[in-house]
Amino acid sequence: MSGSGYRILEPKKRDYQARQIKRQVWDRLGYVPHSPGAQAFHVSTAQYKILNAGRKWGKSFDVEKDCVGYLFIPNLMIWIVGPNYELTSKEFNYFWQDVNRLNLKCTNKKFKKKTGEMYIYLTNGTKIECHTEENPDSLIGEVVDVLIVSESAKVKRTTWEKCLEPNLLTSEGVAYFPSTPEGKNWYFELYEYGQDRVNYPDYESWKFKSADNPMLNKKWIERKRKTTTPEYFRQEYEASFEGFVGLVYKEFSTEIHYKAPFDIPKEWAHYRAIDVGYTNPTVCLWFAKSPEKGIIYIYKEYYRVKERMSTNISNIKAMSDADDVRYLKTIICRKAFEHNSEGKVVANEFRQAGIPVLRPVDNIELGINKVAELLGKNEESTRLYLFQNCPNTKKEFELYSWMESPDRTNEKETPREKFNHCMDCVRYAIMGIPGEESFPVKEDPNEDYMRETAMTVERTAEATPIETVQELHKRMSREQYWHDETR
Repeated sequence: MSGSGYRILEPKKRDYQARQIKRQVWDRLGYVPHSPGAQAFHVSTAQYKILNAGRKWGKSFDVEKDCVGYLFIPNLMIWIVGPNYELTSKEFNYFWQDVNRLNLKCTNKKFKKKTGEMYIYLTNGTKIECHTEENPDSLIGEVVDVLIVSESAKVKRTTWEKCLEPNLLTSEGVAYFPSTPEGKNWYFELYEYGQDRVNYPDYESWKFKSADNPMLNKKWIERKRKTTTPEYFRQEYEASFEGFVGLVYKEFSTEIHYKAPFDIPKEWAHYRAIDVGYTNPTVCLWFAKSPEKGIIYIYKEYYRVKERMSTNISNIKAMSDADDVRYLKTIICRKAFEHNSEGKVVANEFRQAGIPVLRPVDNIELGINKVAELLGKNEESTRLYLFQNCPNTKKEFELYSWMESPDRTNEKETPREKFNHCMDCVRYAIMGIPGEESFPVKEDPNEDYMRETAMTVERTAEATPIETVQELHKRMSREQYWHDETR
């Protein structure tokens, strides 16, 4: 492996010129995009292009055609990286064919798939090389202008994050991710970034079914539908991100649970749950429970990273006041009751702002089981829904997963400490809503909790009507909320 020569163009000019050249090259090759989806892919100017498509849609072919303009720009490094050389050979084969068809002169080239010797060195200094993740150290330290991560969903997350992406930093290189899904792994996260171009403008993603390729025989696709399991067919031929073994909430479905917002009646029971952080996000979720069927809606979210706590509190209070309702209970994470680096207790700051927060029933196993029960096994059994103005909560429902046990023993499962901030809030709220609790109760109340309850009422009194305080005191005294996990 050796680096390319001096880059004569700045990254933006390089990419612009490559886009102009590729159209001319297409005319010489007689290439025409086979579908509107392929055309949309080719006109994208995103730095990271995530092409999620079913088998035989034409991923490898279209990615190579999108890159072909870079062959005419001097001194570039083009890498094709995959889990093995068999997979990287697909895109490389199309480069090999076009180099020959265009009569491009080379100083050296070789195409030996079995030994992994696949490279093309053009006389203009641009190089095309194939690599695999089998030897990660060999992927470190190169400057790469164009990267194709072949069958990206099969590549390890660490290969991309630690070995490949840093190689694009100096060159501001472009990256392509053609793949069929492999469950909801890191490739699914990339795809989600590409769907949110407001927050991730450098990413763009597409989802195409095998049937979207008009050149495919539809009878062949129908035969695959009949001879494979529904889950397998959806993943392999419809590019669907099917749930994987480690997913905590397999029950969650955007088709069933992700609903368009509507006006929540003020007379419904309203609740809040809060998880505080700084580097990690501060999250607040708002809940409402219908009195007739007991259906619970998560109808609003607050999600901020690296924000001062005083600002978070002000924002949460303003969003709460806008509802003009009384919240029957506000649960906050256990960490909020500890002294932070400034010597403050965040829970007290919320209380002083007129938000009377309570400790959670922080039993993870029981809470997860209860949330899963409310999500239901089908639409008829569902009692928990999420409004579509809560994108971060949706993302966490889809990515919250169990830690992998190294020895695969049957020890108690523990969720990963990632994509868990909204999920913690959901669990806090569900375990605190009357009628939804699923934990053992002690006969005698805990004195420390009663002292905390009294302080909550006293601090709320000045900003709360007398009758509300009385109701609050009676309710807190009535609720036997004394499980060991609250302390």
